[in-house]
Amino acid sequence: MEGPNVRLSSKPIVRNSLDYFHSAPAAAVLNWADHLCGVLAMRRTSAQENQRVSSFLRCLFPSCNPCGWIAGAQEIEIAYRLVPLVLALYRLGFTAGLREGVCLMDLVPKITPEMKGVLITGGLLTFTGQVTPLGGRVFARGSGPFGIIYSYYPYFDDLAARLCVQNVLAEVSRAENVLYSQEANRRMFAIANDSLDRFCRRYGFSYSVFIEHALGLGEATRQRFERSGEGGMQYFGADLEDVPLLGAKEQQKMGLLPSCMRFLPCDIGQPEALLEGIRVAGFSPSGAVMMVGNGFHEVRNQTNEKMIDIFRAYERAGVVLALTEESALSDAQIRGAGWNTYHAGFRYVHEISGQGLRPAYDSSEDERYSWRTCLARTGYVLLEEFTTETRPLYPCGDPGPENPPISTTYFCVPGSLAVRLGIRQNAKGVATP
Repeated sequence: MEGPNVRLSSKPIVRNSLDYFHSAPAAAVLNWADHLCGVLAMRRTSAQENQRVSSFLRCLFPSCNPCGWIAGAQEIEIAYRLVPLVLALYRLGFTAGLREGVCLMDLVPKITPEMKGVLITGGLLTFTGQVTPLGGRVFARGSGPFGIIYSYYPYFDDLAARLCVQNVLAEVSRAENVLYSQEANRRMFAIANDSLDRFCRRYGFSYSVFIEHALGLGEATRQRFERSGEGGMQYFGADLEDVPLLGAKEQQKMGLLPSCMRFLPCDIGQPEALLEGIRVAGFSPSGAVMMVGNGFHEVRNQTNEKMIDIFRAYERAGVVLALTEESALSDAQIRGAGWNTYHAGFRYVHEISGQGLRPAYDSSEDERYSWRTCLARTGYVLLEEFTTETRPLYPCGDPGPENPPISTTYFCVPGSLAVRLGIRQNAKGVATP
């Protein structure tokens, strides 16, 4: 079945799910993470509120007929309750201790039977309350992407109006997005900082200026500060919006970020503002290192040429660049993988905000250049030795255009620096052994 805006899969599990679900009253569509926090923290919640939370968590989950990676009605019902419950446990500080084999009730004595039931049904707990291997991974890694999904609430609240082509203005909850992006990017920044250290050892490279753009709460800088300290290093944090800049300044007051760190309000798509800010502060961007976690896709009104011009400005200034970007996945890729990533929602909210994800590899079906191609056309040299990819979209087979990595951290050096360090490159701007 197809319409002007919708294409419905012919797979029975998809049709059965759509037949199963019906529209919910507006009062039932709540930010349940807040309500679950209140119950878990034993705040002074009313009997009516407790009953509402219990009713939300209790569900006669429909029977499951597994069909590859495609979620059916049962998985959707479970996830609808599991995501806010994991977030509530994270907000209250419980998830850090919930490792495989730990008994949940020992750490969370106020857990309700309904909460425990959802966690068991979702596979995070055994029937006796021990954290399963899956549960250990979800508690360790799930709060980041789960929280990012929840920060998209303003978009999905207006989904019906958008489907009806009404002019609706909605913006992501930036404060929550910054918090959960930090959690989601923590491991990625650790990998990027590891690559930077290995690069410095391999080529005898040293630097005295460290920049984090698309700042968030300064997670990349926090990790670099722990490794390199403050002596002889100048740190800069840049972002276009006030929320992350104010949040990072609070982190600085707490001693988590270097006291010498300077903050610059500038757009990542306007390199000269950052570069001039560094020069005005008395430092040179040449030889500086800049880390960016999912920031370049935020450039509005992207074209291939515009993205190349932006990268070229940073390259000509001599900035060593480590950037992480989620891969743009096509409709066919997302459907074929059974929606086993949150990229559908990720792409949706960014595209309606005028931002532009890019594919990991060039494709004849996509006029957008990949991040690799954009970088190669600027003079940057991509060092594959220090470039890292997360898991591929499909759980088997080698990465490639049909099975791209979910995200990639690209490590690039300016062409002039590559020459000085004796790094050779091929015609595609990739370093060769």
